[in-house]
Amino acid sequence: MRGGAVDGGLLDIDRHYEASGQHQFGVAVGVGHCEFATSGVEHIDGPHPPPNHWNDGTSYDPCFGYSAEQIRSWGLDPSKVTDVGAQDPQLRGCQWKGLSGGWTAELTVANTKVSAYLDPELYNNPQPITVAGLDGVIYQGRVASVPSCTVILPSQQATVAVVVVVVDVQEAQDVPDPCAKSKQVAAAVAPTLPK
Repeated sequence: MRGGAVDGGLLDIDRHYEASGQHQFGVAVGVGHCEFATSGVEHIDGPHPPPNHWNDGTSYDPCFGYSAEQIRSWGLDPSKVTDVGAQDPQLRGCQWKGLSGGWTAELTVANTKVSAYLDPELYNNPQPITVAGLDGVIYQGRVASVPSCTVILPSQQATVAVVVVVVDVQEAQDVPDPCAKSKQVAAAVAPTLPK
């Protein structure tokens, strides 16, 4: 099936993207409850915003690039997904809850350069990192009670962030180190990114 059910109707996704010049993975744009048969995302409540001037530097769409099995292999629940772009128009991507329930992982796109994330005034302990041949940056969150870690990777004229946040240390015992988990997910994501 090419398209998605939007509030009971079928939206011709491909025609929309071809007309706008932004064809990607067959992603639905609309409002309401969306269901897709094109990836591991079973549904996203609310709209899936199209790329905009803050996040259109890559054709990569984190929400629809992976199967449910791939998402599950990272320790995430493919049925518990939130579209981050609906909440923050500067980002495009999705957040999944961990299978244990105590942590989340987020894949987002922004039109920034990798080098911007090396600024220690803005990011906590940023360090260069190479993941699957891509030169990126890794940095930690600033709130000790909510451990987090982000890996930034290049994709075309944008960056992709792999953000792991431990929201409940007791429940997230399967993620004792958010940076190790962020690197693990980034290693799986990096080969799929458009150059």
